[in-house]
Amino acid sequence: MKIGTRMPPFGNKVGFEQYASWLSDNGFEAVDTPPLTADIARICSANRLEIGSCDVRDLGSGVLSADGAVRRKALSQLKKEISSVKRFGGHTCFVLLMPDDRTQPRPKTFEIFRKVYPKVVEHAEKEGIRIAIEPWPGPAPHYPNLGCTPESLRQIFQILPSEALGICYDPSHFARIQIDYLRLLHEFGDRVHHVHLKDTEIIAEKLYES
Repeated sequence: MKIGTRMPPFGNKVGFEQYASWLSDNGFEAVDTPPLTADIARICSANRLEIGSCDVRDLGSGVLSADGAVRRKALSQLKKEISSVKRFGGHTCFVLLMPDDRTQPRPKTFEIFRKVYPKVVEHAEKEGIRIAIEPWPGPAPHYPNLGCTPESLRQIFQILPSEALGICYDPSHFARIQIDYLRLLHEFGDRVHHVHLKDTEIIAEKLYES
């Protein structure tokens, strides 16, 4: 295991090359990248940073659109980006199971997922790339994302048992919605393709007053 980071605001401000140099100078060994390109891969190699997870454009939200034209275009783009991850030395794509319309009901999103995501996973299997689902519930007030509760993860893996599909295990998101993150890890430990960690505190008074 190597310790790395995602791109923080200052990293976006200074650019990936300068940020990667800062990581290397400060003892980090890996970095989660923007959509992987030859240039991003070169920068990682030059700074002796292992490529962690690789973002995809819009984190794949168009793939779960109710608009068929948007969905087809996004699916084609996502397949190309999965192939790019393979071509430039990555191993894991980081995605959100989030519709482009944040008001879209979850049952509708699941219906689209059931139809479309087998094509995504089939392509990932062909390329030897893993997909890590981010468990962030999504923005208020709709919390539209799939894959953020044990119930939805069970449904996802029942639909797609492929080992290419897994989760980015981030206890903070589960703690935030009062899910036992250790129990979840025991249940889905064999599906962990990547890990994120951050400080998390549940403040009872803030919950009471919200």
